[in-house]
This record gives sequence, C-alpha cells and structure tokens, in this order.
Amino acid sequence: MNKPKWPQEPKRLLLEAANARLQDAKALLKVKRYGGAVYLGGYVIECLLKAAVCDHLGSNQLPGQYAMHNLELLLLTAGLQGELKASAKLLSAFNLILNWSVNLRYKGTFINAEAARKFIQAVTEVREWLLSKRK
Repeated sequence: MNKPKWPQEPKRLLLEAANARLQDAKALLKVKRYGGAVYLGGYVIECLLKAAVCDHLGSNQLPGQYAMHNLELLLLTAGLQGELKASAKLLSAFNLILNWSVNLRYKGTFINAEAARKFIQAVTEVREWLLSKRK
C-alpha cells in the first residue's frame, strides 16, 4: 500500500494562517468560547513553527514530512530549541503551549477562563519571539 503524499504548504500561507488563527482565538476568548480559543491558539504556534522550519531549511515550502502537530519536534527542526530554552520566560510559555493538542477539539468545553487567558498570553509571547527570529 502506498503512503499518502502530504502536500507542501507554502510558507506565506502558514504565516497568513497564524495571523488569522490568532485573531480567531482572541475573538473566541472575548465571547467566552474558551475551548475554541485555546484550540485555535495552538495552531498559531504550529503554523509559525512550520514557517520557521521553512526558514531553517531555506525553503518557501514546508516539506511534507513536517506536516505534523508535534510542536517540540518542529521547534527542534527549526533550530530554535536551544535559544528558547535559554530564556526562562519563553520556556515557561512554550511549556504551557505544549499542553495543546489537536485532540482539544473533543475537550474544549472543559477549559476555564483563566486557563484560556494564560494560554493565549503564552501564545502571544512565543509568537512575538518566533516572528523576531524570521530570516
């Protein structure tokens, strides 16, 4: 049986998606849809890490083997793990984000307001750092 071939995502679309998902997450947080806010907030970091992988590889397309949701592996592949770990504040924010999973789509109603606010704050901090690392 042949393995499915994953499409290569253009880096530009990953960056656009990250910005759109952050706007969506903040809008959901504002109307107290905490599960949805966290769920979409995680995709902000995933998309930015995928764009960082593209930058690290010198590519305008995300190679198919990186079509994944593993944030730690994407961070490592982007060559940013050491720098992130050197900052206690960033590491703390990233560790909070590591609680995210695509499986939150099934559990979103169990996230309270404070947890959602902290999560989106962590996403915002890591997002700013990732954007500052763009080549």
